[in-house]
Amino acid sequence: MRAALPARRDAARDPQRAEASGQVSGIHSIVVGAALLETLMLLGGLYWAATASPGVSVGVRVTVVVALAVAGAAVFALAAVRAARPRG
Repeated sequence: MRAALPARRDAARDPQRAEASGQVSGIHSIVVGAALLETLMLLGGLYWAATASPGVSVGVRVTVVVALAVAGAAVFALAAVRAARPRG
């Protein structure tokens, strides 16, 4: 923990290092958003496969899968916006 403090002080003094740190943080946000998007899409596919019985209508299945895909896309978009935001 103490080793991280001098690195922060150095980043505060060096604008290039601070910018690089922000870029890494932005890339991390995009990767996390993409992972969440993929997870929600996988859950949608699993839901589709699990409810393939005759008792569940196709409309319900499509609605759930589309809702999961929209939620995943929203998470990814928020991560991308957060990554593009300038660090201050």
